[in-house]
Amino acid sequence: MISKIDAGEYGLKHVPIEWHPIVKEAIDIRKGVKNTHYTSDELRVKDTIGFSKYIISYCNTHLLKV
Repeated sequence: MISKIDAGEYGLKHVPIEWHPIVKEAIDIRKGVKNTHYTSDELRVKDTIGFSKYIISYCNTHLLKV
């Protein structure tokens, strides 16, 4: 079983660097670190949505080839 923090660390090694701030933010939140990588909640939400769309697109493109 992989922890959420370990999954985030794995993500930092495998997703494009543009998504690293949102992954680091998630890791810090999980660790209880009161540090933010964003200047506004709006920007964090924008990146969360963008990262989610990236992951869905990646999975649909690369993992669903049957």
